[in-house]
Amino acid sequence: MGWTVYNSDGKILQSAELGDNAVTSAKIADGAILNADINASAAIAKTKLASLDVVNADVNASAAVALSKLATTTVSRALVSDGSGVISPSAVTSTEIGYLDGVTSAIQTQINAAGGLSAASEAEMVAGSSNTVAATPGRTHFHPAVAKAWANINAAGDTLMQDFGCASVSRISTGKYRTVVVAMAASNVFFGATNSVAGDDIVTFNMSTNTQLDSYVLRAGSVSNIGHSVLTFGEFA
Repeated sequence: MGWTVYNSDGKILQSAELGDNAVTSAKIADGAILNADINASAAIAKTKLASLDVVNADVNASAAVALSKLATTTVSRALVSDGSGVISPSAVTSTEIGYLDGVTSAIQTQINAAGGLSAASEAEMVAGSSNTVAATPGRTHFHPAVAKAWANINAAGDTLMQDFGCASVSRISTGKYRTVVVAMAASNVFFGATNSVAGDDIVTFNMSTNTQLDSYVLRAGSVSNIGHSVLTFGEFA
């Protein structure tokens, strides 16, 4: 490569040939070499760049970086942004996310609209007709289909072997027993049976007060001391 200097009249004043490797980087003006000056096949090594760090501004908006190029995270978890705004895995699993499939509106709104069964009041249990309230253990005994009191009484009449709603029992005379129960309404219905297998045993009842259930046991027509059971349905006083 050579160079030539001309005067204003076009006459050659000086000329010379540039030797190989004669031009140094110091002779090139800063910023003079543009992107277009670099051949597409130059294959410049990354190590020749000032920095290997790629920042957000370096990525073109249309780069469409593949997800496979991102670092992996916890598998099968929903992703959320943490307190720093960084995407991170949550405790919610992909299975739990699947439960939302088919949801068409706010879940809590649907739950509130569906509501739940409220506990039946004592009056509702006594009426025994509602299908929109739930029976609870503490009020089930108010329902007319449930016994208000029952007891298995031994022959001596001094022990409630098993019972519900009964306070005590005593034998007040031969074959006559008195069980103290919760206060009953006068309209209550009573049932009884002896603990024996004899076919001619009979148990009869009488409420001496609304808290005293008197039972009489007859065997072959005679009042007898026989273990038996008593049971009452109806309403509380």
